[in-house]
Amino acid sequence: MLYFYRGFLLSDLNEIKNLIDGFMNDIKDQFCEDDLFKIRLVINELIVNSYEHGNESCKEKKIEVVIMINEDFIMFKIIDEGDGIPAFIPKDFMSDSGRGLKLVNYLSDEFFVSDNKVTVILNSNKSGTKHFV
Repeated sequence: MLYFYRGFLLSDLNEIKNLIDGFMNDIKDQFCEDDLFKIRLVINELIVNSYEHGNESCKEKKIEVVIMINEDFIMFKIIDEGDGIPAFIPKDFMSDSGRGLKLVNYLSDEFFVSDNKVTVILNSNKSGTKHFV
């Protein structure tokens, strides 16, 4: 395994920014610029969605973040303390709600929703290089 992180953070934008910035700094030498952009976009949308919609910006509620990177994939699992989200997220980008998760769904190779947990997998290509675009 190349990278593993599991932790909890309060629903606080500064904590979220610090976690994402630290994670991106940890992996910046492992991926090309395009992949780093995609990875940052996915994790940012997942965590901010949990902050805004799941935990309704309540600073006392926590967000659990699990990140695993190996040679084959990156897996993000984000769990908030909200009531959950609909399991079906249509790819209609023109609707007013859920754009962040729709974007993540579109960019992901695998996208799972179960109550208040979202799991996303980005697969590497089969050439052996770590390239996720």
